Amino acid sequence: MINIVFDMDGVLFDTQKIYCRAWEEAAGVLGIPDIGEPLVRCMGMNRNDQEAILGEYYHGDFPFDDFYREKDAAFDRILALGVPLMKGTREILEFLRKKSAKVAIASSSRIGMVEDNLRNTGLTGFFDKIVGGNLVTHSKPNPEIYLKACELLGVKPEETFAVEDSYNGIRAASAAGMKVIMVPDMQPPTKETDELIYAKFDSLLDFMNYLDKEEV
Repeated sequence: MINIVFDMDGVLFDTQKIYCRAWEEAAGVLGIPDIGEPLVRCMGMNRNDQEAILGEYYHGDFPFDDFYREKDAAFDRILALGVPLMKGTREILEFLRKKSAKVAIASSSRIGMVEDNLRNTGLTGFFDKIVGGNLVTHSKPNPEIYLKACELLGVKPEETFAVEDSYNGIRAASAAGMKVIMVPDMQPPTKETDELIYAKFDSLLDFMNYLDKEEV
């Protein structure tokens, strides 16, 4: 039996770049300087943890509500043109369905956004459980979201793959005791990630071929 939990942005959907663009647009509208560094630190986190980092970086002087309103508007405007899939997304999900795998999403994005993306791409029925960032207290790199996903699936973390692209996501899945698969997107592998992951693949298609060959 294959048990697997996917991150969403940068793993299933090619939306991590859109996420970054939306942050930069919102910062430009509001005249917020130097958004690049905190943006990288916030990748893979939910709003609660992002606010802690932004508050620290800008010494408590950050327009949270205005920023998130502008950021969400920019993100929605771009996504209205279509939600782009990562290479191999549909193929691996169809493969896992044929294998009767247990499949979940653990995303730092709010659950409504996850459900919208799945509905708009026709992928809703491929997942047994969905955990959004608004359903946990602390998001990645805290393992809470992955532990919750495994609990809802009824599987043991050590017997479950977690597919990630970000450093915070890899740290979270590793801390949860899962078999971490890195499919790099915007953040390249590092010595730290190499020590935390189970395996690394260039695309979901390559990971699918591994699962098929190994008969995991």
